[in-house]
Amino acid sequence: MGKGEFWGYYLPHLEIGLAYGLFLLFINFIVFKKYIYSIFDPFVLNITMSSFAYSVVFFLYHMQLISDYYFLSFIATQTAFFLGFFVIKPVSIKKTMRTSVASSLHFSATAKYLYYISAFSWIFSQLIVYYVAGIPLLMDSRLETFTGGTGFGVFNRIILVTSTIALIVALYKLFFTKSKLLSRYFDYFVLFFAIVVAFLSGSKSALLGLIFMMFFVVFFSYKIFSGTYAKVMLKKVRKKQWQLFGLAVFAALFTIVVQVTLKYGDSNSINPLVHLAMRFVNTGDVYMNAYPNAFLEQMNSANPFAALFKDLLGMFRIVPWEDLPQHLGQQLYQTMYNTDLIAGPNARHNVFGLHYFGPVWSVYFSFVLGMLVSFLRNGLYRKITPTVMGMIVYILLASNALSLQSDPPYAISKYISVFTMFAFLWGIAYLLANVQKTKKVRGFHE
Repeated sequence: MGKGEFWGYYLPHLEIGLAYGLFLLFINFIVFKKYIYSIFDPFVLNITMSSFAYSVVFFLYHMQLISDYYFLSFIATQTAFFLGFFVIKPVSIKKTMRTSVASSLHFSATAKYLYYISAFSWIFSQLIVYYVAGIPLLMDSRLETFTGGTGFGVFNRIILVTSTIALIVALYKLFFTKSKLLSRYFDYFVLFFAIVVAFLSGSKSALLGLIFMMFFVVFFSYKIFSGTYAKVMLKKVRKKQWQLFGLAVFAALFTIVVQVTLKYGDSNSINPLVHLAMRFVNTGDVYMNAYPNAFLEQMNSANPFAALFKDLLGMFRIVPWEDLPQHLGQQLYQTMYNTDLIAGPNARHNVFGLHYFGPVWSVYFSFVLGMLVSFLRNGLYRKITPTVMGMIVYILLASNALSLQSDPPYAISKYISVFTMFAFLWGIAYLLANVQKTKKVRGFHE
C-alpha cells in the first residue's frame, strides 16, 4: 500500500488514527518515563515518532487492511524490544553527580588534536560533497549522494564522525571552559557551519541534531557536576536549546516549502504545517508498505547476516556491492512505485526481522536490539571515564543507538563508520600529541 492509498483510508477516519497515536504516545511516555533525562533528550522525539509509527499498524488492523499474522508479529517483536530495553536500568543522575565542575574534565592533548583534525576534515569533506554531488536540499533523493560503490561514500563516513566530534568539543568548550578569544571564534564558527549544513541537508529534522548534541554534552557532564553548578549550567544551556528549537521548526518548514516547490512548481500546493504533521504518521511508512496484502513476501530473500552487515561486507570489498542484498526499504519503494529512484522507508526492526529471520527468530532479534540500545544509552554511561575523550566516545556510540530500532542495517553502517574513522583520527591525534610531548621534553633538557 502506497502513501496515497493509505491516506485515502486515514483521512476519512482521522479520529481513529489520531486516537491510536495519542493513546500509544501516552502509554510510551509513562512506560519510559525513568529513561527520559531531559525534554531535549532525543529519546523524547524517538518515542513520539515511534508512537505514531506504531499507530499505523493498529489503524491498518482496525480497518482490516492487514492480517492477524502481521499484527501479532508486530506486537511480539515490539514487546520483545521493550523487554530487552528494560534489562538495563536507567541512569540515576543524582548518584552520578560529583563535587567538582564540568571544566575539570581532563582535556588531553590527544583530544585537542582530535578536535581540530575533525573540524577541518568535516569542513573540507562537506564542501567537496557540495561541489561534486550538489546541495542535498535541491535533490530528488538525498540517498543518491553516496551510492554506487564508487568510493565516494567515504566522505559520508568522514562527515558522520568528524562532525559529531567537532560539535561535541565545540559545545563543551563554549559551555564549560574559558578558552582564548581566537579559539572561541573557531568554536563559534564550527557551530555556525553546523547550522548552515543543517539547512542545506534537505532533512526536516537536521537542526534537531545540534540540540540533541547539546543534551548529550550536558548529560555526560553530570558525571562531575556539583548540584549548584548543574542548576546554573542547565538554565544556560536550556535557553540556547529553546532558541535552536524555534530555528529548527523554521528550518523544517523552510525545507518543506523548498522541496514542494521543486517537485510541484508551486509552494501553495500544500500547507507546510499539515505536511509536517503528516510526517509523524508517515514514520510508519514501512508498515503501510510491507504489511497490507502481504507485500513483504514479494521482496527478495537473502542471508540475514549479509542484509544486516551489508555495509561492512561492501566497504572492505569482502563481497562486491552488486552482489549484496538491496536495502529492504528501497526494495519496497522501488517495487511498489516501479521506479529506480534511490529512496524508501526505514526498515524498522519489526519488518526487517520478520523478513530475514522469520516469525520466531525475529522476536529474539528484537529483544537483543532493545538490550543493545539501552546499554549504549544507559549502561555505557556508567562505565565511561569522565574525560573529554570519554565524552567523545560515549556520545559517538549513544547518539546513534536509537537508529537500531528504526533501521538496524543503517545503524550498523553508522557504527562501522564510527569505529573505522574514529580509530584512524585518534591514531593521527595520538601521534601528534606524542610528537608535541617529545619536543617539550627535549626542549626542557636542552
